[in-house]
Amino acid sequence: EALDAMVTSAMALGSTNAETALLTEVSENPFQSKVQWKAECSTNKLLRQKERLSEEEWISLMEREILVWSGKCTTTDTYGHELPLFLARGIVPSSPEEFMNLLWDNSRTSEYNQFCIERCNLLVVEEDHDGRGTKVVRSETRVPFTGLSVVLSTLMHVRKLEAPDDEGYVIVSRSLTSGTAGTHVNETGVEQQQGGGQEGRNEILWGVNFLRSVPGRPDLTDLTCISQVRSSLVPLFLAHRVGIMAVENCFVAMRSPKAR
Repeated sequence: EALDAMVTSAMALGSTNAETALLTEVSENPFQSKVQWKAECSTNKLLRQKERLSEEEWISLMEREILVWSGKCTTTDTYGHELPLFLARGIVPSSPEEFMNLLWDNSRTSEYNQFCIERCNLLVVEEDHDGRGTKVVRSETRVPFTGLSVVLSTLMHVRKLEAPDDEGYVIVSRSLTSGTAGTHVNETGVEQQQGGGQEGRNEILWGVNFLRSVPGRPDLTDLTCISQVRSSLVPLFLAHRVGIMAVENCFVAMRSPKAR
């Protein structure tokens, strides 16, 4: 039930932007009037081009480009309302199932995330052969522009999308906040425990990946990513820059031959 609610909320969040919404209708979207998206990089230019392109031409363009938005909460009654959200959509050169297996495999995180030092299972709750799984992982990730890394325990859940968005998957990640929300590791490799206050937390509020099939192209995945992260190591004024950079770098890595 809790996992169902997490997936439903992730779908609702993705549906607040018309360019990334799933075909599945979300009733009573709790985020609809609470998130405001701003197009970043060349997104507006690409969307204008879309109006003049055929479906095949648009798919070809999205194999090279990405659509990126930054978001902010317009109300203060949502947890993490002060933190920016990032939303991106593009096409990667793997089938949805192949790409799901890549993202789920702890040993392959370095293929698409240059900042990830390691990720390992702490607990496997469920893992079947029909595209559904739940696990708790421990990850260590370098923080850009610092000599530090962040260690988190994160709940990950994957399941198949349902009709009319079938032939795809959704992966939702959220860090666990029992005890301290996160620790960071300094240049000497010594873990520094975070304080109990909100200002000392490192956490993943939202990590969402929608993996959809591309019509007529079973070898491609239409990928939409949503992220919202709190890091005590990144000043709020740098969070926007770091977030955009992370999204762009991730798509570049996921499109490289190494990630296939």
